[in-house]
Amino acid sequence: MRARPSSTFEWLIPASTGLAGTLTWRIDDGTDNTIDGPSTDDIVELGATGQYVATLTAPSSAGDYVLLSSTDGSFDAGTVYAGQLTVTSSLAEPASPSGRDLCTVADVTSYVPGYRADDTTDAKLQQLITSESDLIHEETAREIIGLSGHDTRVFPILYRRVPIGDLTPPDDATNNPLEVTFLDIDGNELAEATGYTLLYRLARQPTQAWEPVTAIELQSIGGPFLQVTGTWGYPSVPPFVREKCAARVIMRYLSDVASVGTSFAEAAANINLGPLFASARDAIDLLQQPMIS
Repeated sequence: MRARPSSTFEWLIPASTGLAGTLTWRIDDGTDNTIDGPSTDDIVELGATGQYVATLTAPSSAGDYVLLSSTDGSFDAGTVYAGQLTVTSSLAEPASPSGRDLCTVADVTSYVPGYRADDTTDAKLQQLITSESDLIHEETAREIIGLSGHDTRVFPILYRRVPIGDLTPPDDATNNPLEVTFLDIDGNELAEATGYTLLYRLARQPTQAWEPVTAIELQSIGGPFLQVTGTWGYPSVPPFVREKCAARVIMRYLSDVASVGTSFAEAAANINLGPLFASARDAIDLLQQPMIS
């Protein structure tokens, strides 16, 4: 991943559950010299999933660094995950993906710094981005990029807990109100729902863009259908989703398009595809984790 000098960035660490307060991070210069850490601070487990997000500060000097995590602080036998960090002061503000794409061509090529831009290759990468983004939406059954903005949807009430998909948490200050109403079988409004509880996908209260409301728990049922008006989809594509969509695109290109003979394939020759695949798989597994009330 890349970051500006002294900027804050997030690092997704797959480990095992219950390591909050024990899992330790460290940043070194690639020659086993510690730049920052070791520390157990600023690591949060995403529910009880065994997936952790470390919120770290990039070194102040540009260069390539190694991110390490450890279950025992030794960074030897206890090391469970490693990643690369490139710090550059020339890093441009990343463009947002368009449509329902989950990453950009720039996100993909940032993994392959030796790649010489080529219009034909870039066009193919864009096709693969759209394809992989569609697959991630389908595989996870998540609405990361909303199919609609502020919109009204109707859900059948089978139990007090009504699954609603991915809803951006309401915020009157940003003109994102939430309306919840009971409907009869003919679609007529019966009464506004009150006393309900918004359930987020993870056990903690939402502090990140990837923690949407996914269900509404009703104190009482006032009709057979629930009408919900709000903003659907994530407020933005989570950084770990962008990174892992880009990783999947690289693997698709190398397996389906060209493993040798192109500038992109040659530049990607030194990428360790095993950890890249595992990291992308773990990120998708995280999106598929069931909601914890």
